Amino acid sequence: VVLDNQDVFDIQDLTVNYDHFTFEPYRNSWGGRIQGTILDTTRYLDYYEVDGVQAGKAQANLALKGDLMAPDVRGTLRIDDIRVGQEFEASRLAAEFDLRDGRLKLDDFTVDVPGGRASARGVLDLFYRTKEPDPEWGFIIYEIDNRGSIDLDLKTQKFDLSALSMWTPGEAALTGKATVDASVAGGLDA
Repeated sequence: VVLDNQDVFDIQDLTVNYDHFTFEPYRNSWGGRIQGTILDTTRYLDYYEVDGVQAGKAQANLALKGDLMAPDVRGTLRIDDIRVGQEFEASRLAAEFDLRDGRLKLDDFTVDVPGGRASARGVLDLFYRTKEPDPEWGFIIYEIDNRGSIDLDLKTQKFDLSALSMWTPGEAALTGKATVDASVAGGLDA
């Protein structure tokens, strides 16, 4: 599938059961595979009214199975030239992941910023799949689990802290560079 003569999607073995709104296994245990390249992600962000975010080329290779709006997904994702507001800029975001029943396993999550890099590996158990269809959507969906947990290994190399200033409270501004090797684990009780 080619959209607007620039964005390319290769869809293989995608089987959707519309009676149950699920991705169904076809030739393997997964319900299909989608590979795609979007040359200018910003136009999709604008279409879906995601304000203040710009991004360039995006590539994904995903395998899907399960509920249409809350599927299990495994694969890789790469987005280049990301800008959030005026404060955050990254040349690349890359991820290799496996999301099953709301449990997100990050085999690799890397963000390259000017002069540095941040990466994470581990598990985020922050979502659950609803048992009944959501009344607004009419589908099984993912909800945030207020009692979820995280278990991550975080590393940064010469990461410019000013890139995080947009997320600090008030007028606080972060400066300098950080090199970190840390593990974060625990439960959430919101």
